[in-house]
Amino acid sequence: MDIKTSKPVGISFVKKYMAKLKLNEETATYEQMQALDYVNTFAKMDTKKAEKLVKQLVKDISKLDEETAIKLVDIIPAKADTVRAICVMNKNNVEDADLQKILDIIHSK
Repeated sequence: MDIKTSKPVGISFVKKYMAKLKLNEETATYEQMQALDYVNTFAKMDTKKAEKLVKQLVKDISKLDEETAIKLVDIIPAKADTVRAICVMNKNNVEDADLQKILDIIHSK
């Protein structure tokens, strides 16, 4: 099988997709059950809200790419240092002034 395109997706999207598969212990492989357990444990919001936050982050923070925004929404960091670490890990040089703005967007209800 050849991969023609790839796109980063968040944990909430994976959870929604796996729910559509209607996996259970009789039909799923061990790896699928482990992945299902993982997304059920760590998905912190529904897909629509997560997608909305990702779009808002990318739009409002010019130096933030989609992949980093997805990671930020998946993790929902509480501190600016954590935001900085995620951004640096993904080679996004985000300004100090934007760190609080990112936190405000992520924690907006």
